[in-house]
Amino acid sequence: MNIKEWIVPVCFALLTSWFVQRYVIDRYLHPTSVIQSSTEFIVPQEQPYDPLNTEINFIDTEKKRPEIRTEVVTNWGIAEFSSYGAVLHVLDFHHTVDHKSEMIRTIYPHSSGDRKTECFLVGLNIPTPYFYDLVMYEDTEEYARLIYKASYGNGTITKTFKISKSVHKIDLQCDIEPVNTVEPITVRIFYPSPFIADIAEREAISALIINNQHNFERIAWKKLNSNQGWFAPVMFGSEDIYFMHLLSVDHNAFVKRAYYAFADKNFLVSVLEGPQATQAASWNLSFYCGPKTDAAVNAVDIQLEQMLGYAGIFAPLSKLFLKILNFLFDYVGNYGIAIILLTLLLKLLMFPFTMRSDTRIKEQQEMARNMQYLKQRYKDDPVKLAQEQTALIKKHGIPGLGCLPMLLQIPILISMRTLLSHTIQLYHAPFLWISDLSVRDPYYILPLLLVFSMFGQAANVDKTMRMILIAVGLVLGAMMAQLSAGLVLYFVAYGLLSIVQTKIVRYFKIS
Repeated sequence: MNIKEWIVPVCFALLTSWFVQRYVIDRYLHPTSVIQSSTEFIVPQEQPYDPLNTEINFIDTEKKRPEIRTEVVTNWGIAEFSSYGAVLHVLDFHHTVDHKSEMIRTIYPHSSGDRKTECFLVGLNIPTPYFYDLVMYEDTEEYARLIYKASYGNGTITKTFKISKSVHKIDLQCDIEPVNTVEPITVRIFYPSPFIADIAEREAISALIINNQHNFERIAWKKLNSNQGWFAPVMFGSEDIYFMHLLSVDHNAFVKRAYYAFADKNFLVSVLEGPQATQAASWNLSFYCGPKTDAAVNAVDIQLEQMLGYAGIFAPLSKLFLKILNFLFDYVGNYGIAIILLTLLLKLLMFPFTMRSDTRIKEQQEMARNMQYLKQRYKDDPVKLAQEQTALIKKHGIPGLGCLPMLLQIPILISMRTLLSHTIQLYHAPFLWISDLSVRDPYYILPLLLVFSMFGQAANVDKTMRMILIAVGLVLGAMMAQLSAGLVLYFVAYGLLSIVQTKIVRYFKIS
């Protein structure tokens, strides 16, 4: 690589470093003052400023009545509510893998001793009731409705849940009725991030926000500031790799501020802070609690699409490949085989472009050799050299850029990587010696096969490219050892099929 080829990467690295320093480190990790705009704020340590309130002072510290648990069975899973806190106690989702049904739990029974981790807990700015009475339960084919009621010092609070049986939507209506009180009442609603026990250690939680300017933000758990908040967001919540828990619709402009509480490592609690009220008030909010799949989110709100892991400029390709992957799975009954077949289809689709690219590269190499020959032959006669070069170009033309057809493969590679890293279909999906394609290969067989496939491709190129491919193979093998087996399987199949493709091309040229 000469000095000119270093210029672009170095400039890009410098620009990226400046951007990270200016907009990430300085703004979020080392704030020196209040960062406040029409959408976002950061509360300073010094006063005066309205602090973020992530704690609840409960009236009841001891159990005064028996707990009533109510199980709601839906088409998508099971939601269990508890009269202690009037909260969503357990949330299980149906998941079909390898033609077998299992349940994935994202909300667990409260056990940490920190009550604010309970889902849809309501806290007041005054002593708050914890033990509620279930005053009504209605169960229909379309929805289930639960109404809880409790009293506090100078009033009552009522929580009404409406759980859809067909879509991943839970509505919460919160009513307060202050009695003879002058102090304004502020209501806060708490709900936790999804928690899947067997992936909690390896998959990070992220914050999801659509602010009041309708701009989408995804912030990794580690990058959140504990004093950071948002004014009146349109949507607000958190996610893991497969599920989201978030406010989807604020029907009565309840949310004035929203922020996060850090309950435990890699665990977030979303907090919605409402307005101050001195008289009876009622607010309605809708929440999406469900998987990050196109069908599930579109059934609730199309805006949720931008929060999917494969959203973005290549989202249409990812969605198309997912449909094809599911179609192939319906026939072969195994997602590992379906990934291999999908890779084969993509290689067949790109075969004409690959052939054309190889031809153009050879034309370029031949033209370069001829030009070099003319330079050597007429090195002392510039006029004759120019004439011969012009004649050569007229006779053979200027070969096209061989790399351009290959660039068409980049969107495919990106889309497949995004899809196989985020699709819930691979969760617990087996393939040969692998029990779960969503986690890394336990025996590292696939990363080794990837290295061997790169070595095989290196054997089919000239000496200049051979060492580069070998080095790339070793680096990729080390990187892929930590990635999900489903994603590595795709790259292995792609590499092996590339070797087969080269052999086929050579065979037909010989014959």
